[in-house]
Amino acid sequence: MKTAKTVVAAGAWLLAGAHCTGAEQHLVLPAAFANAEGQVSNSIPIGSSGGTMQTMYSVGEMASVPLGSRITGFQMRQDNNFGFAPWPRVIFAIEDYRVYMGTSLLTPAAFSNTFAANILNKQQVKAGPLPLPLNAYPSISPPGGPEQWGPVIVLDQAYTYQGGPLVIEWRNTGAGSNGGTSGDAAFNSAAAAGGGNSTSPEATTSNGGSTAIVRITYVTSACPADLNGDGFVDDGDFPIFVVAYNILDCADAAMPAGCPADFNGDDLVDDADFVVFVVAYNELVCA
Repeated sequence: MKTAKTVVAAGAWLLAGAHCTGAEQHLVLPAAFANAEGQVSNSIPIGSSGGTMQTMYSVGEMASVPLGSRITGFQMRQDNNFGFAPWPRVIFAIEDYRVYMGTSLLTPAAFSNTFAANILNKQQVKAGPLPLPLNAYPSISPPGGPEQWGPVIVLDQAYTYQGGPLVIEWRNTGAGSNGGTSGDAAFNSAAAAGGGNSTSPEATTSNGGSTAIVRITYVTSACPADLNGDGFVDDGDFPIFVVAYNILDCADAAMPAGCPADFNGDDLVDDADFVVFVVAYNELVCA
């Protein structure tokens, strides 16, 4: 029979950490616009206008992203409805470009105009200036099709996806006189919904709705026991496992979303999972 003492005692002889990396992959959100032009545009995420923008992508949209994957960056593209030239037309940097990620207890259909109501476990993943090289966003596209993707905006801190909807929030001061473009966006739907406020990067409410079309970059975890997504199975993961182990039942409301410590998929975090964790931690093997 397992007890908290069993876990703590066993942890005393765990000696080393395993470095784990997986394959880099990409996913367009919402997926329906991977090869299709959006119906509208939004200038805030791409950075040409200052303000606040938030988009929620449904669980279904995120279904192909394994739990524990680390989102390391994202791309956007120019809207093609207005025939924008390549942008920017000078080399410059957006002075203050902040990005946050989190999950939600809501669905896109219930997206709120109050930004704080939509995002749970909010994590700042990027902050500071965003340098933009000349013509970073191309304007070459097939007739009626979407523009090519712009450069990957690399996150300062990777976001570990642990299930649920993905919420991305942008807050930035914009390009000012170097603006003159807008990013591809879509109407709100059951797949994804969003809203923005073009008056302030500190806005708390939306004054208009649309969905930012993005292409995220993520790395799948080669180590399911890497519970904090930092690329190692070490002392940072042990307390996370202990919490889940003591809760036991994946159906318990206190269990982290997706029950990531249930390595064998039996809907329990028990001794069988502890053995998997110990192997990855102590033997330098990714289970």
